[in-house]
Amino acid sequence: MKKIILSLFLFIPLSLYSQLVINEIMPNNVSAVMDDAYNYSMWVEVFNKSTTTSYNQSSYFFTDKLTEPKKWAPSYKIISANGYSVLYFERDERAGHASFKLDPEGGKLYLQNALGQTIDSVKYPPQYRNVSYGRKTDGANEWVFFEQFSPGTTNNGKTRAAVRCANPVFTTTGGFYPSTINVKFANPIGGDTIYYTKNGAEPTRTNSVRYTPGYVITTTSTTLIRAKCISAGKLPSDVVTNTYFIGERNFNLPVVSIVTEQANLYDNTIGLYCDGTNGITGNGQSLPRNYNQDWDRPVNFELY
Repeated sequence: MKKIILSLFLFIPLSLYSQLVINEIMPNNVSAVMDDAYNYSMWVEVFNKSTTTSYNQSSYFFTDKLTEPKKWAPSYKIISANGYSVLYFERDERAGHASFKLDPEGGKLYLQNALGQTIDSVKYPPQYRNVSYGRKTDGANEWVFFEQFSPGTTNNGKTRAAVRCANPVFTTTGGFYPSTINVKFANPIGGDTIYYTKNGAEPTRTNSVRYTPGYVITTTSTTLIRAKCISAGKLPSDVVTNTYFIGERNFNLPVVSIVTEQANLYDNTIGLYCDGTNGITGNGQSLPRNYNQDWDRPVNFELY
């Protein structure tokens, strides 16, 4: 009898201990990481802290509410020692995707064992666009925001920050103008740099123009300008977009400007307005077409 009691005593604490942990999450994945279906899904990275033992992730469960334990189990995959697995939490109609979403405004996520016991969890704050939230180093207790997100690879040494750049401020509002206008930005906070594009692309350090405070962007025809603040030691700002209609006819109705990167529409792999090379059949067509895919693409919406 004493042996049975001792066995039960040892079993309980061991069942609550796991080498698998939630290591990094991105609940506000707008245009950063594409999933296995060429969509931008929320994602969660699981890390195996063990240096010797592999684990089958399908033996574990996730939930966002303790009142609903074991809400979803990942598909079969062996996570090797010191290995990673990336799971998608957006489109439950897709095989291998979670049956529930994460909340970009902040929430909780629990990792549970087969008994429904919580073996790891994270309570996360409101999330920034295209910024991940993860353990400062793999498996550590401290959580931070990462500018340099790393799904499926180590968090160690990745760029992180605790504060964020303020959004760029246009001094000339978007809208309708009869002729050439001069567009400027208000001077950013010291140390921040504004980068902008005029081709619909989301600005980065490498694909855009670095704005010099006080510089005038002379606009002679209908133009869209997208801008973002970037700074060392800070998370990037949101992308701010203004459309300038120059010399267009007058409208008696409101006008909508929808802006997105050209690749989102016409790229052979990810474009949803073309035949492309990554499509499926549908709508009575025998040949696969990109525009038959159930894809989402990030856009900026303006109402004038």
